[in-house]
Amino acid sequence: MHSSNVPSRANGYRGGNYANYKNPRSDQLLDQLQRSLDPAFRRIALHEAQAIWQSDLPVLPPPVRP
Repeated sequence: MHSSNVPSRANGYRGGNYANYKNPRSDQLLDQLQRSLDPAFRRIALHEAQAIWQSDLPVLPPPVRP
């Protein structure tokens, strides 16, 4: 979900952010999560990141068919 993972010609089309999702606060939280080992901080940061993703809805999952 990090904007640096958007596949492009510049990065040889590598990265998993195929939705081209970009959000500066989400990037900031993901960067901080990579550097932190504190479980309490990680819980709070992941909760905030997930709230951002739920609000922005960068990827809409397909409907489940019975």
